[in-house]
Amino acid sequence: MRYTLKNAARVAVMQVIIVVLGILGTGASESWWVIAGQPMPAFTHGMIEWGVLLLLIPAVWICWAARIIRDRNVEDELKRLVFLSGFVLTCALFFLMALSTLYVFGSIADFNPTEKADGL
Repeated sequence: MRYTLKNAARVAVMQVIIVVLGILGTGASESWWVIAGQPMPAFTHGMIEWGVLLLLIPAVWICWAARIIRDRNVEDELKRLVFLSGFVLTCALFFLMALSTLYVFGSIADFNPTEKADGL
């Protein structure tokens, strides 16, 4: 793998896409909590309100990666570590976004649609 700024930018864009889609998915799952009549978990609510701040992670990472990659005195081992950290951050962001979005499926077992329909 070549450790270029172009590849680092691709990793950062992937991180941004994961955060944006995760926040949109979490916002979409908010309607399920309203329909189910159950309180939304604090983690999901916090992700809806403050998840945009997670966009700082790719911004900071790409700044750090660009500095390391463009320095000619840096060994390939450190550049490899930079890319590895980018992939670890990508996986961590994916896990956080998936958890906040899919948290709603834990409440499906408690939801009875006939009771909800009778209440309407």
